[in-house]
Amino acid sequence: MAVDPTYLQLDDPAVQAVVRAHRRALQVIQNEPDITVRHMRTFLGGHTADEVRAHYEKFIGPYFTSDGQADLAVGASAISAVATELGVPATFTAAEYYRTTP
Repeated sequence: MAVDPTYLQLDDPAVQAVVRAHRRALQVIQNEPDITVRHMRTFLGGHTADEVRAHYEKFIGPYFTSDGQADLAVGASAISAVATELGVPATFTAAEYYRTTP
């Protein structure tokens, strides 16, 4: 989740409500992979349960935690990959984008 403080303050009740909802979702992703895989199948089209489970185990489970903290190395890699795929320069770093304190 990203918030531009020129539009919304981080302590705004609406922002805090979305943060709570995201943390609940992250708890499900981390602690209940069967539920997560079932939901992933609804938007991954014709993938089999085994394919979706493999995707979860490789790309989702290891990288999402419920503590709200970002792994800056993973973030840097993701920013670089997306910028490369889009053919644009990465104009910010993971440390500038992700909040690393609770």
